[in-house]
Amino acid sequence: TMVLTALDPEKLDRYRVEVYQLADDGSTVVYNGEATFKEGVFSLNTDQGSDGTKFSFSGTLAGKDTLSGEFSVTAWLVVKDAVIGSWHLERQE
Repeated sequence: TMVLTALDPEKLDRYRVEVYQLADDGSTVVYNGEATFKEGVFSLNTDQGSDGTKFSFSGTLAGKDTLSGEFSVTAWLVVKDAVIGSWHLERQE
């Protein structure tokens, strides 16, 4: 789950983001970051988690209520692109 909150509701170009991920042990890990939306591209880099993991997301609008794109994960602050793939986000209210 990803929660976006507009930092400037008039410009709608920067967002505070919380990413909730289900861990292997069933607990929820929360990553925070700031996203931008410029020239049709959504970009997000999260702060590092307690284990040194960082996420980077980049994508575009894919319809009225959908964002999709590519992501990468840096693990333990040293393994860049430890995981890469695609993501899809649909707006919910």
